[in-house]
Formats: sequence, C-alpha cells, structure tokens
Amino acid sequence: MSGSLVIVSHSIIDFLDESVKMYGQAILDMATYKILMGTDGRNLEDTMELFKLTESQADFLSNKKRGYAILIIGAYKILAKFEIYPHEFEYFGKSGGR
Repeated sequence: MSGSLVIVSHSIIDFLDESVKMYGQAILDMATYKILMGTDGRNLEDTMELFKLTESQADFLSNKKRGYAILIIGAYKILAKFEIYPHEFEYFGKSGGR
C-alpha cells in the first residue's frame, strides 16, 4: 500500500507558530517533496532559515514569478517551472482560465 498527503499554505508562519510548532515543524521536515513559490517579508525570512536557502534562491522567491518555484527533493533544490493549461483548471473547479 502507498499513500500521500498534500498540504498547501500561503504562509509558512502558520506551521511555525509557537502553539503548533512541534507538529508543524515535523510536517515540514518529513515531507518528501516541497514546492516553494513566491513569498516575501517574514514568510521569506522563515522559509530561508528553515530550508537553508541561498540569497539567490531567496531573490528568486521574492520575485513571485507566476508558475515558477523551488522544488526540494531530499537535499536537492531545483528551480522549476509549472505550466497549467486552461483546460487543466477544470480539475481545480475553475473552468477555462486563471
């Protein structure tokens, strides 16, 4: 048997708040794949620290370029581009557009 769990948040701070940090940190540490998309401010600072990002990786995230992300697989950090075609938005409950 195999399974998966996908957790999505716009704010890493949600996972690191003192009231839930013990659980939130474990979720972030144990995830096999992490996709980091554009962010700034305190979220960017905490993301940099938590995932040990370089300045250039932080700059990449702060640009918030739609469709681009840093994909973390184990110890590897890869710059990735995600393309979602208009018909694929239907899978997410939106028809035909962004």
